[in-house]
Amino acid sequence: MNKVVLINEIESLPIELQKQVVAFVAFLKFKNLRQQQTGDFEFTEEELAELERRWEEYNDEPESAMDAGSFRNLM
Repeated sequence: MNKVVLINEIESLPIELQKQVVAFVAFLKFKNLRQQQTGDFEFTEEELAELERRWEEYNDEPESAMDAGSFRNLM
């Protein structure tokens, strides 16, 4: 799947699902970076707490998340 197809798929989703996609991509990027740095995939207690805090923040105020268009501008 190329970028254009992927972006079109994301943009076809309702805005709330687009925000979930953006949050998941951020998680995957963080996971990948962590794996590259350590060679494995284990979060510290502090990292887990931060991920939990961010997830709760998103659940409390999902409209504060980035939409697909804004995310595309970061790519």
